[in-house]
Amino acid sequence: MPLPDAAEGVREALGAAVHARTRRATLSADLSGGLDSTSVCFLAARDTTELVTTAWEGRDPADDDPLWSAHSAYRLSRVRHGGRHLALPYTDAPTWYTPPAEPDHTDPAGPLVAVREAARLVHQARLVAKFGSRMHLAGVGGDELFALRPMALNSLARGDLRAAARLARRARRLAPWTLPATVRILLGGRSYPRWLAAGADRIVPGARRRPGRADWEELAAMPPWAHPDALATVRRLLREAAAAAPAPLDPLRAQHELAAAAVRAGERVRGIDALTSVHGVAYEAPFLDDAVIEAALAVRLADRVPGGGGKPVLAAAMRGTVPGPVLGRGGRRAHSAELHAGLRRNRRALAALCEDSRLAALGLIRPDVLRPVLTSLQPDTGALRPLDPTLAAEFWLRALPAHPAHDAVPAPAARTSAPAGEGD
Repeated sequence: MPLPDAAEGVREALGAAVHARTRRATLSADLSGGLDSTSVCFLAARDTTELVTTAWEGRDPADDDPLWSAHSAYRLSRVRHGGRHLALPYTDAPTWYTPPAEPDHTDPAGPLVAVREAARLVHQARLVAKFGSRMHLAGVGGDELFALRPMALNSLARGDLRAAARLARRARRLAPWTLPATVRILLGGRSYPRWLAAGADRIVPGARRRPGRADWEELAAMPPWAHPDALATVRRLLREAAAAAPAPLDPLRAQHELAAAAVRAGERVRGIDALTSVHGVAYEAPFLDDAVIEAALAVRLADRVPGGGGKPVLAAAMRGTVPGPVLGRGGRRAHSAELHAGLRRNRRALAALCEDSRLAALGLIRPDVLRPVLTSLQPDTGALRPLDPTLAAEFWLRALPAHPAHDAVPAPAARTSAPAGEGD
């Protein structure tokens, strides 16, 4: 659908998704200052539900999220029927990377994606529960559905290369793409099984994901502290999966990549809900309802590449509902101050995990490589990206009932190189 029709579809689908959750006396929601959470809040305010909004105060003085949040909260107070806005000071809340106080409160289906924020999310749930909320709404999914998606250019180039090239030149002003990366985005065309098989060869310890590649989805990676045996196993499993010639979620690469991103966002929400529901507050993301995802998939490919930043489809859908200044807001600052503060505060507790690591006992990681990352200064936050899934898996294993067979598995001897035949 072209932008006007697509925006109408998104407006109806997202409005219905929020309305389906407002049939209760009190509701709470994130109001971070971004377009995603602000859209959810203003849609919820149209109903008679008492709405309690929350926003975290940042440690970084240059972070303007609190200003945008306060502005939206003021505008919201003029249209909602009741409720209040809660600014959550970081001084009163747990830091990022606080180890779980209740290890049994986790998602039994898998490691918690939002592991770094787990303690803060529990703190937030307990707080809104005191104000009567039994459901908390988040803007998770807005980025996955409506932010710049490079694969839209790749799929558009299949039918109109000139139009895709024009949009790519415009998009390069918004994204850090080199010219070779842009060409790969436009012309990359390996089948899904071939891409999966090639991914096995590209997996090396500590390799960074390169943004802007013409991949079907986010490229798999392994941290520097992965054990060589674990590395070899992941490569083997990927090759076996590729050999079975799996079908993508959609033959069109842009559709597959968007749907895969929505699935990952859903995993994050499911895990957070497992945390907060223990405290009586369900955690839900209206953006991830089927109808909203289908509306995003229906947007014309050329309209998924913004020319001036932001999220043009969502902004068009929310025009007249969300305050005008928020509609044109561009990128937001990374929360590196929270990340470093959390690692400093919890350094000793996190490093202690290396002493009796469940992952190490299973032969998956090398604690001698992980420990320096936890105990030393890391000015490059990109180097810390693999830390979250490692900690998530470690805490998840510790929360599971003891398994005698696992306890009996000896840790493999550390090696300095990959097995023969498993090189780069």
